[in-house]
Amino acid sequence: MPGTRLLEHALRDRFAATKPARSPADLTIAFEHEFFLNSGERPASLEDSQALLLRVADTLKWRARHESDAVLGDYVSSIAPTSRHWPALKYEHPPHLLEIALAPATSVDALGAPLAELLGAIERAATEIGLSVLHEPFARYPATEALLWRSDAYRAELRRYRERWLRARGIAPRPDLINFSAVLAATQIHVGGLDAINNPAVVERLYTCEPPILWYAFLNTSSALPIGDRVRARHGTYHAALPDCPLLGFPDLPAWTVAAWADALSRMPQLGEQREQDPHQIIDHARDLQIVRPRTFGSIEFRADPAQRDANALLGLAALRMGCAAHALGRPHVARSWLEARAAWWQAVDSGHVVRDVALLEQVREGLDSRGFDEARYLHVFEV
Repeated sequence: MPGTRLLEHALRDRFAATKPARSPADLTIAFEHEFFLNSGERPASLEDSQALLLRVADTLKWRARHESDAVLGDYVSSIAPTSRHWPALKYEHPPHLLEIALAPATSVDALGAPLAELLGAIERAATEIGLSVLHEPFARYPATEALLWRSDAYRAELRRYRERWLRARGIAPRPDLINFSAVLAATQIHVGGLDAINNPAVVERLYTCEPPILWYAFLNTSSALPIGDRVRARHGTYHAALPDCPLLGFPDLPAWTVAAWADALSRMPQLGEQREQDPHQIIDHARDLQIVRPRTFGSIEFRADPAQRDANALLGLAALRMGCAAHALGRPHVARSWLEARAAWWQAVDSGHVVRDVALLEQVREGLDSRGFDEARYLHVFEV
């Protein structure tokens, strides 16, 4: 394995072309949102979901991207406008879990129209072919459902790597743990313009906001469970499937620095049987599952949030995350220590004890107001 220093240099090289925002107003916002596709009470088949993708592509006059997979054969993996890559509708976990992805926008408001168009087209197409779209954080069927194991080669490799991880720790690799990602849906917000490499204090500041964000992130989800139980059901499953993982959830680092990130990456499990030696290959193949994750294309991805229930909830969550990011950029000092925040987050996840933190919402409003786009109006979804 290459040393931590080589990995750190590789990370800096990969981020060298990114352009940091000069002010909070320059930050961009995008998101990915996953949803379940059902046929009656069962997960949709590949034939079902292929029919949906083609129907939506026909409605929106989009192009279909075809791929050849060792398990699925030739199939449509995603659809997008003819002239660009985004927005897009694609698979998250074939055949039943799909994802919409919106292009980076200058404001939350700019996400509204493309989101409404795509969600509307999906709903109409599903209705026309007798399927149902479920914007819910948890599937209505278990991970052991046979159809969920008929996924692509990549997901099959993920199951094998989880099995190896558990066996190496003397834990029986139960099917529900190996295939857990087939029954969880998420909404991932991306904020572009935060310089994680040269200003890691911004990332640490974002992490210290994660404990109070839990209540808000899980409030607007379609689930009969109490909010605390929703938190435990999502994050507890990850923890059970990947115990002792150094870059899982709120990561086990002494502080968030590029050197600490590189060290953790070197200890993360990789896909495939062989360990990669090239530092750039490690960056590409290591499973980085931390909840505030810098991406080499210039954004920070927030990975802790469950699938939101509708468009209003999606835009509200985008505003919440953008407000936190704008506040962190404008005030990069850390009010709460890293270790205190990490302990608080894992305690909340393990116990399910999460509370509404009004002070966080005020901080978010300050951040949004500093951008000048009137985005705070989307926070109404958090009023109770």
